[in-house]
Amino acid sequence: MEENKSIRDNDSDVVEIDLGRLMKAILRKFWLVILLAFIVGTATLAVNEFLIDPTYRSYFTAYVNNHSQSGSDQTTTLTSNDTSAAQSLAYTYAAIMSSRSVLEDAAKDAGLDYEYSELEGFVSTEVQSDTQLVNVYVTMKDPDEAYELAKAIESVAPDYVSDIVEGSSMKIVTEAEIPEDTYTPHVGRNTAVGAVLGALIAIIWIIILELTDTRVRSEDQLTEMYGISIIGSIPDYESAASGNSKSYGYGYYGRSGRKGKN
Repeated sequence: MEENKSIRDNDSDVVEIDLGRLMKAILRKFWLVILLAFIVGTATLAVNEFLIDPTYRSYFTAYVNNHSQSGSDQTTTLTSNDTSAAQSLAYTYAAIMSSRSVLEDAAKDAGLDYEYSELEGFVSTEVQSDTQLVNVYVTMKDPDEAYELAKAIESVAPDYVSDIVEGSSMKIVTEAEIPEDTYTPHVGRNTAVGAVLGALIAIIWIIILELTDTRVRSEDQLTEMYGISIIGSIPDYESAASGNSKSYGYGYYGRSGRKGKN
């Protein structure tokens, strides 16, 4: 007896999820999915368009080397060791190009009145993997200012690099240009993400409501859930009396106590 009781207890802990039922519930309330996707997507679009200031990015790419190549008649042969050394020093060059001295001199040359704390937030660098190339990015709210500051850094940085790292040189591979498109925010992408998020929230909400709804709506559902046969059913007297559903001819008593018939 104890063994049987234990088996029944373990069986009662098993929760079965009917995926077909969940899909029907989602399809039945698919209007809610579309509505929430539209609301969240529209809200995301409004926030990106009206509450977030757009920024613009101008950048240049520099090639750095650990050998000075000054003089038109001077020939320098680079070995694999030289290349490896230059690659390892690329991070040093990147740090120099975003240093306080370089940024303040560049801002002065560009005619921009910004403190170093602000300039530091505008400029970022990136060393391309396994190369001697360094990208310098300038991201600002004004596209013209971003371009002017990038061009100024492009002009000032080589002298600082050659002075600080002896025997090194720096050449510009890609020059800075005036940005035409916004860098942030990505309105289209963010709006699409917002719409998808809204749809997912609606679907999760529908699934939770369906899983927590323990009501039995039909005889077939009762048989399916508990595996029992239906002997009989109690009619809905109120619906039968009002004529809103199928009538079974049952009588009813009103408030006056008089019996009526459907």
